[in-house]
Amino acid sequence: MDSFGTDDGIYLSQMCALLVDAPKQGYKLKFWAKKDDRAKYANRPVPTWFLEKLKKTRDTEDGQPARNPLKPADRPLTTAMDFLHFAIQQEIEKLAKTPQSLIPEDLVTRKDNDLALPWNKAVETAKALGDEAMQADLETIRDAVEVNFTNYMQDIRDVVNYLAQKADSQWTSTRSQMEGGKTSSVKENRPGVLGECINKFSSFLQIEQHYAKVFHEMAMDSLVSTTLKMDIMVNDGRLVQTLKGSCAYLRTVTKGKYNKYCYVVAYDVLARIKSDVCAKKSKLNGICNTVVPSIYPAMHMDRRWIRKYKDIRLLGK
Repeated sequence: MDSFGTDDGIYLSQMCALLVDAPKQGYKLKFWAKKDDRAKYANRPVPTWFLEKLKKTRDTEDGQPARNPLKPADRPLTTAMDFLHFAIQQEIEKLAKTPQSLIPEDLVTRKDNDLALPWNKAVETAKALGDEAMQADLETIRDAVEVNFTNYMQDIRDVVNYLAQKADSQWTSTRSQMEGGKTSSVKENRPGVLGECINKFSSFLQIEQHYAKVFHEMAMDSLVSTTLKMDIMVNDGRLVQTLKGSCAYLRTVTKGKYNKYCYVVAYDVLARIKSDVCAKKSKLNGICNTVVPSIYPAMHMDRRWIRKYKDIRLLGK
């Protein structure tokens, strides 16, 4: 077919115009016309952008592939549809390589330098001064944060599994009652049912409160450097808590992209760090009261959790 003005081009254009809305108009292609057109036009090359559509819509006999395989048109990209199909295929290939996220990693802000600065600066200073005691304390803090994080995540997974099993058990019991059956009074010892963890925690809030308390107290008695010991005795360990909070933040954002561990165990500390950094822009001493809106860009926190936290504080008053 050399041009749209040929007899074949005009015929196919008219057929396309009639059949494009055939179900609504009540038109149906007759068998003999379909057979003749297949015999006449089936061997013609098909553009790549239309090839996939034809493969899905062509009729088959007894579930077998069509006898005459479709031939793609061997020509460079010419029409707008050719270029559009090529661009779409490239984008699909890119998405197939990164199925976990549609946003490129370089466009996602994962680390706030203000919250990471206390820990990074402490590590660099200890190495620059050659303070072995401080380096040992920083390593102790890092190990304690790692252990706390690992235990926290394990308990979260255990409670999730327990709640799923509990919901499944309740649904099974309800379905049995609806079907007229009687539920057994003896509980089955199903594999994977949680023991010690569930006896210890019955909700996510209890887990968060427990690990926040453990986080606040951990590593306080194991520090050996004079600087941190003096901070604990004179300043209630505020510097130590700042270092632990900054370390927990780095642990969270580097290995848990959407994890909220550091905000659960060190919310007040991170809020203080961020608010002080914001205050330095307008105050010489760099100290201010914690303001929740100032920490939104850094924390990427679920606002429902913040509202729940505010409600708990109001109830505590």
